Parts: sequence; structure tokens; C-alpha cells
Amino acid sequence: ESSILTFLVGVVMTFVWMNYGVMVDDSTIQTVNAIGLMLQSIYVCCFYSITSRKLQTGKKIFLTVLFLLMVGTYIMTQEDKTAAQLNIGWLGASMSVAYCSAPLASIQEVCRSRSTKSLPFYLILVTCVVTGLWTLYGHIIEDSFVSVPNCLGFLASSFQLGLFSYFPSPDRKSVV
Repeated sequence: ESSILTFLVGVVMTFVWMNYGVMVDDSTIQTVNAIGLMLQSIYVCCFYSITSRKLQTGKKIFLTVLFLLMVGTYIMTQEDKTAAQLNIGWLGASMSVAYCSAPLASIQEVCRSRSTKSLPFYLILVTCVVTGLWTLYGHIIEDSFVSVPNCLGFLASSFQLGLFSYFPSPDRKSVV
């Protein structure tokens, strides 16, 4: 009953950031996102192997691969490398903010039920730590495409963590 979209967005996001790392010649961004791309791809393969909805899932995977090919072709054929770096930076930054903020879609349910049962605590906690570290790294290398979206992701995940204190879930009281 789960959706593959989270993993597919992860594949696209890590692919975009890995290529951004290549464009700005930053081995840290390249390495972290190459590993992330491999892991996300493994998750997609595992998901596909166990899903009962192979046709629908296969179509989504196909469209994702098509999008990756389009992005890769754009990067390789762009003569103005500065413009390509800017566009890929914006794409990566936009995807990072959307990815980190996705659990915010459950806010209405959290407020209505006065419970954080619908929020993935550990995912939000790890997102908070990781985006905090990337924000710091972005400041160190003075790259606003790295620091700004991760700062926004850090703020969004910090807000979500605050909800666990404000609306504790009965089965999670010992976690927070």
C-alpha cells in the first residue's frame, strides 16, 4: 500500500545533486549523492520486486528514467556551463525543499487528531540532523544552493519535531 514516489524522488534528487557536485567540482557533494543514488536505486528495485502493482510501478520508474535522461542530456549538451550549473542548482534546491517538507502534508491530520501518530519520527529526526549538517557545509563552501534549501529543510524538520512535544502520540511518549 506504500507509494514508490518517495524513492523515485530520492533517485532524481540524488542524481541532480551528484551532477551539481560534478559541475561545481565538489567531491563531497559528488560522493554523498552517488552513494545516495545507489541506495535509492536499490530501494526502487526492492520495491518493484515486492509490489503487486508492477504495471503502475513500472510506468513510474520508466517516467523517472526518462526524466533522468532528459536532465543528463541537458547537462551534457548545454554550451553555457554557468547557466546549466545555475539551472541544476535551482532544480536540486527546489527538490530538496520539497523532499524535506513532504511530511508537512500530514499537519492537518496532526492538528485534527492532536496526535503525531501519522508522522515518521525517525525520518524527521534524521532529516533534521542531515539538513543541519548540509546547511553548515553549504556555509563553509559558500554555496547558497546547498545552504539555503537545507536550512529550510532544517527549519521544517525542526518544526515537525516540535510537534512531537506539542502533540505526543500515545504509543510514542517514550521516544520523545
